[in-house]
Amino acid sequence: MKYIHSVQQAIDYIEAHLDEPLALQQIAGRAYVSLPHLYRAFYSLTGHPIKEYIRKRRIHMAAMHLRHSGKPVWDIALDCGFDSYQAFTKMFKKVVGMTPGAYRNADLYYSFEAVNLLADVTYTADNELFARYPDVSVIRFPPLPVAVYRRCASSSQGIEEDAFRIVFAKLEQAGWPMERIRLFGTNVERASRTLPHGYDVMVPLPADGKRAAPDDFRITTFPGGLYAVGKCAETSEPLIVATWDRLLSEWLPRSTFELGDHAYVEEFLTYQGSITRLKLYLPVKRKQEPSAALETLSIAPFAVVACRAFGPDARGRADHELSAWLLRAGMTGMPQMRLYMSYSYGVEPDEGYWYELGVAIPEEVSIPVQASASCATAAPNSAPADCSRPDGFPAGSDPLQRIHTLGGGMYACLTSGAYGLMSGLLEKMHRWLYANENYALDEKQAMVRRIRRRRRG
Repeated sequence: MKYIHSVQQAIDYIEAHLDEPLALQQIAGRAYVSLPHLYRAFYSLTGHPIKEYIRKRRIHMAAMHLRHSGKPVWDIALDCGFDSYQAFTKMFKKVVGMTPGAYRNADLYYSFEAVNLLADVTYTADNELFARYPDVSVIRFPPLPVAVYRRCASSSQGIEEDAFRIVFAKLEQAGWPMERIRLFGTNVERASRTLPHGYDVMVPLPADGKRAAPDDFRITTFPGGLYAVGKCAETSEPLIVATWDRLLSEWLPRSTFELGDHAYVEEFLTYQGSITRLKLYLPVKRKQEPSAALETLSIAPFAVVACRAFGPDARGRADHELSAWLLRAGMTGMPQMRLYMSYSYGVEPDEGYWYELGVAIPEEVSIPVQASASCATAAPNSAPADCSRPDGFPAGSDPLQRIHTLGGGMYACLTSGAYGLMSGLLEKMHRWLYANENYALDEKQAMVRRIRRRRRG
């Protein structure tokens, strides 16, 4: 059975039982795959984690009832598979952006139709890209005369908000029509010797020349360029980072563009002097070469030092712990070392998410005894890692480190640039694998995606 049929069976089962409690293990059984395999295959073929898909389908059904029936909200919540009125109201507001009562009288229409993988399995990059990321557009930003205010600081923490607040106050004092102007920002590297972090706020100059910039602004021309534009509905730092990562690691690898050399830009959307939303401008350019092809190859076993962290902030903590270990071991500045990354692909950050970074130690390099011991020990306040097994990571919240072996088998290989979590490229590899009748995923390997040949018959 092809993976696409397995996932469609899972979707059909979900659709038939949306108003009932749904156990993921039972869904996996109906699809004839393991639960970890269902997570990956479902996300790769639909573009949605399976739990998110179920939630959005239920919200879609609830929205239909709210708009076209007079049922009480409590009854609608129960009819659509929610355990309580409170859980339904909270989830509806999170997904739709307003309460069920407000939606009933709003002009907004929420829709999340059921996926049918068998209706159209042909992959057309541009059409599918638009269908999956309708909120992302590509624009050519023209050169623009701007007044620039630079905010320098010893730390990057909060520098954007400080710069915006200062610029807004200065322009308002100078009599600029603040409700109509646009404000753009971009980071500056090595702003000064004493204050290394900098952030430029750019204000387009009026074409009529009637408004002069304050004295501490400089006049220049923003060169513009080709940009992919995404929107951030909130101004919290985690959401901004997630939106950037969505553009860089998900949208970009699937597109016909590659990363450009011009500046990253943010546009502040404001209301009465406060930032309410952001537009993020990712610099891009047309790909000059065709995308790299997948190849299969055999890799001999090799040793790695790895660190795995758990939870929504796992990426940062794994990076911090591995970097700290390399510094303690005196193993920085070695160009022959290779870095490996793996994470729980298709799993949402709050549902057992983990992220692992590892470095391959060259054969000629010996690991100091104290460094080896510290590597094989968990972070403070957590259980020690079992370094004798490849899966020697006990469950816990602290980053855990280990020495283990990778390789020793056949792998699918795709060479590309570095794009954040690489989720877009991982999806290409999974699509190739799930559509391939000669290979299947070897779930025992995690750091690099190992494959094995399918048995005939």
